[in-house]
This record gives sequence, structure tokens and C-alpha cells, in this order.
Amino acid sequence: MRILMALGTAATLVVSALARDAHAQGMGGGRGKPPAGASSSKDNKPKVDEKAYQDALKRIPEKKVDPWGAMR
Repeated sequence: MRILMALGTAATLVVSALARDAHAQGMGGGRGKPPAGASSSKDNKPKVDEKAYQDALKRIPEKKVDPWGAMR
């Protein structure tokens, strides 16, 4: 009977150790803190990025030579 209880205890410890490792790797089922990048300031950021993107597109010079001209 003692051997059976020792095996049961050992099996319980192994299973709990595996579950702890899986939870530490992010397999906890989505519970816990949200990712560090997810914050409420995310709403203001796309507007600024969109404006910077449009300004950068306006600064790109027009091509005077068609590099694919010989291929057409």
C-alpha cells in the first residue's frame, strides 16, 4: 500500500511540474496580464503614424527612367 501511495504522489508531482512549465510558456489559456504593447494609447498612435506615412510618400521623388521599360 505504501508503494502505491508513493507512486501516486510521484505521478502528481510530475503532472504538476509539467503543468507549471506549460503555463510559464504561455499556454495558460489566455489568462493573466495583457501583452505589454496593448494599451489605451493605441488609439492616438495610428493617426500620427498615418500622417507621417503620407508625408513620407509625398517626399519620394518621381522616377524619370522606367527600369522595366526594356522588359515590356
